[in-house]
Amino acid sequence: MSRPYGRILCSALLVGALAPITSMADQVIPDDLIVQGSTCVGLDCVNNESFGFDTLRLKENNTRIKFDDTSTGAGFPANDWQLTANDSGSGGANKFSVEDVTGAKVPFTLTAGAPTNSFFVDSTGRVGLRTSTPVLDLHFNTSNTPGTRFEQNSSGGFTAQTWDVAGNEANFFVRDVTGGSRLPFRIRPGAPTSSIDISATGDTGVGTASPEAKLHVSGAATADTFIGIGSNPNGSRNESALNLGVAGTSIGRGVGFLNIRPDSGAAAPNPSLRFATANVQHMIIDNDGNIGFGPNVSTFDPVDPLVHQPTNARLSGGVWTNGSSRTIKHDIHDLELADAVSALSQLEPVRYRANDNPSEEYLGFIAEDVPELVAYKDHKSLSPMDFVAVLTRVVQAQQKTIEDLSAKVEKLQSNPSVQ
Repeated sequence: MSRPYGRILCSALLVGALAPITSMADQVIPDDLIVQGSTCVGLDCVNNESFGFDTLRLKENNTRIKFDDTSTGAGFPANDWQLTANDSGSGGANKFSVEDVTGAKVPFTLTAGAPTNSFFVDSTGRVGLRTSTPVLDLHFNTSNTPGTRFEQNSSGGFTAQTWDVAGNEANFFVRDVTGGSRLPFRIRPGAPTSSIDISATGDTGVGTASPEAKLHVSGAATADTFIGIGSNPNGSRNESALNLGVAGTSIGRGVGFLNIRPDSGAAAPNPSLRFATANVQHMIIDNDGNIGFGPNVSTFDPVDPLVHQPTNARLSGGVWTNGSSRTIKHDIHDLELADAVSALSQLEPVRYRANDNPSEEYLGFIAEDVPELVAYKDHKSLSPMDFVAVLTRVVQAQQKTIEDLSAKVEKLQSNPSVQ
């Protein structure tokens, strides 16, 4: 039975290639070439090569497979590619690469020593990195902190910046590598569902999957739902902190509280609520419910329900008491009797009903109508002490007159003949 021409030619070529011929012309086969066995190509192939299970073997010190596309028609792709095993120079890398020959680029490289399943794609298209059983579309599996790096270099004109996103037994984190490997964002293992939850409307929930405001902090009714800001927001006395919460039994916490602890050395009790503007404290509500207010209450401890500092005006026992110490006054001089009598004569007491409480009738004065001596500078409010001072001065004069008249009457009664 005759052998096909192509097989005879192939056998002849192989025999010729292995023969000890120092120079041989290129062989051109104008037909298909079928080799029913293994093939070795390269300067270091030998007679009786042991192929094992190899079907095609490249054997020499520079092994390459080049795809040289000779397309010339308009619109046809013609890029050349190459599979390269190892660098050709001394000290080069042991690697396998896919090279874009036309573009002079190496888009894919695999270095020697890479572990088994460094890159694995399963039958569903899921990608495993160091695992042959990827569970999700991309699955990392390593013994220490699997993660990804986002590195922006400066070649595009922007400042170089590197971030890491990774996770391990301690936390899931974002690391600012450029900024000194700080960890601005961390999630600890065991964090409950919806620890932070952003809704479709942009509302943020802490401890809730259904936030009802831009920031909604929620917890179980018996739990300690708590927001803390400061060095020790849960903390011990004399530490600067801001605490907000709805329930709890810890020191400084209570139902529906806002708690600001003063700095160490402050005289006010802890916990306390303080209000400040321009870093100056103007109001305090202490842990007894007493309120102190004034130009600076940083070291003030109110001992009555409402106290103004430094005038010491206060609400105590349901009665308002004005501050009246000489230490808070200046330019002190007597109230002239003529001024007091004139002011008293001009006062016009009225009956009225307040706009915010029309069902109740009151007695008093109209601020716009009182004389200047007892009028406040805006003519919208009145001070009871002004009226007391006017009345006191007039009553004192009247009392002096009464005493003088009483003395004369008594003298006349004791000696009727005295005129």
